[in-house]
Amino acid sequence: MRNHRVLPASYMQCAKQFGTPRKITNNQTPQSMKRYVLLLILLFPLMLLAQERFLVDSLSMRMDAAEEDSTKVKILLKLSDTYQNTDFKQSLEYANSALAIANSGKLRLQQARSHKKIADILFRKGLYDRSLDHYLKSKKIFEEEKNHTALVGVEHNMGSIFYRLLEYDKALEHYKVALSMQNKILAMGDSTYYTQHHAFYNSIGNCYNVKKEYEIAKTYFLKALKGAQKFDDKLNLGVIYNNLGKVSMETGKYDESLEYMKLSLQARKAINDKNGMSRSHLFMAEYYRKTGAFQKALDEANIGKDLASEAGSMLSLMEAYQTISQIKKELGDSDGALMAYQKFHAYNDSIINEASVREVTSLQMQYEFDKLEKERQVKQQRKEMIYLFLMAILVLGMIITGLLYGFIKSRAKAISLEKQTLEKDLVLKNQDLEIKNKELTTNVMYLLKKNELITSVSSRLLQLKSQLKQENKEPIQKIIFDLQAGADQDVWEEFELRFQQVHNDYYKKLQERFPNLSPSEVKLCAFLKLNMTSKEISSIIHQSVKSIEVSRSRIRKKLDLTGKDVNLVTFLSEL
Repeated sequence: MRNHRVLPASYMQCAKQFGTPRKITNNQTPQSMKRYVLLLILLFPLMLLAQERFLVDSLSMRMDAAEEDSTKVKILLKLSDTYQNTDFKQSLEYANSALAIANSGKLRLQQARSHKKIADILFRKGLYDRSLDHYLKSKKIFEEEKNHTALVGVEHNMGSIFYRLLEYDKALEHYKVALSMQNKILAMGDSTYYTQHHAFYNSIGNCYNVKKEYEIAKTYFLKALKGAQKFDDKLNLGVIYNNLGKVSMETGKYDESLEYMKLSLQARKAINDKNGMSRSHLFMAEYYRKTGAFQKALDEANIGKDLASEAGSMLSLMEAYQTISQIKKELGDSDGALMAYQKFHAYNDSIINEASVREVTSLQMQYEFDKLEKERQVKQQRKEMIYLFLMAILVLGMIITGLLYGFIKSRAKAISLEKQTLEKDLVLKNQDLEIKNKELTTNVMYLLKKNELITSVSSRLLQLKSQLKQENKEPIQKIIFDLQAGADQDVWEEFELRFQQVHNDYYKKLQERFPNLSPSEVKLCAFLKLNMTSKEISSIIHQSVKSIEVSRSRIRKKLDLTGKDVNLVTFLSEL
């Protein structure tokens, strides 16, 4: 399988200086061409180192000139990135410095990015518990700040921790969550982090690979490879080619496996990824061991060991000595196998115990120191606040004592005046209400008299009508009808107008509490509030006393007073 990759900028710079390889002509021999290519291969790592040194110097100068904390944190994280493949210790120091500045400036997103960078470095060193702790801290901040794109990477890397801890189902769960989140972001039109897709596919493939579901694993690895080739992501290309080589080896396709391993090593050399190169050589050592080429396997394992030592990766060193021990055992070198195994065991213990304990102790001491310093500052601030508070009390005490008596006295006087005013207002309101009620009652009595007069006139006209000639009866009858119709309308309209002036919210309360009352029943309730008898109401609305009594019973039922010892008029008067 060919890897169509784009050459880095450093290569192009070298080509400009020394010239690019040309097609062999009659004046050029294959031998001279080989020497030319060999020269480029030897110079390439040196050019990468020079390029890295130039980048570090440039960032260090920018760091010295930076004034804003946020700018300093960004530069420190870039410096950490620069060393992430070559010097874990230096990379971690820069990331910790970035976190310290972000914490002092309370830069939330910068804190989260620093935690994530530290977690990435610790993960690659094999310190998974501490790495997970930093990932969780960064995840909490990213969630609070609603930074979903950053959460995708954190979720993916947490899955990688569970993968290394052999909890593959949990790892797979985190990887799929990360991929789902990424798809949602892409669906919203944000393609900023599209280049992470192949990393997710690669991680999911790893889970299926260790579960020995090789066909599914290979499907995901090939998806990952396509994406990594598209973006010329050599870091992930090295990982993906290596994983494809593992699948091929597990399925017995050794030739295909070797090709993938070579492509993996080629991609990692291109970016001077020493830890990655170490792992590629160790995997090639495993290939040669399985195919019976034990000496080649030992050579590859030793190269992997040296590169791991240069990168400072204890995890890769541990795996290197484990592989060397197995190969030497196959070669019959028992002493060498035992010695390599003892070193493997020492590194294994170191990863689990010494390094973890040392780093945890260091961090714990720093944490305790920071905690004690913070407590001391808090206590000092508290003392200063207490002194200021006591001084303020002494200064204000006499003023408050002097003003307190006058305030209480003036307040009591104000309350007394307010009470007198309220009592006067209440008396005036009651007097005004009493006057209005008297006026309303007087008006009702007037209306009653008026209605009685109309009724009397109507009765006398009816008597007179029987004594008149036929041609005069019809005009008299019309007069009687007009009197009666006008009397009903005038009486009610006049009464309702005056009633609302006195009891302006009575109808509102009645309708809110008892919305099932009909308009005629509401009208009857108004008369009853004035303590009018059924006979008096009858003379106003021209209904029989019996009809009014029936209506009163119906109203009691709607007011839920049936069977209760409650007077209807009293109930309506208190409403």
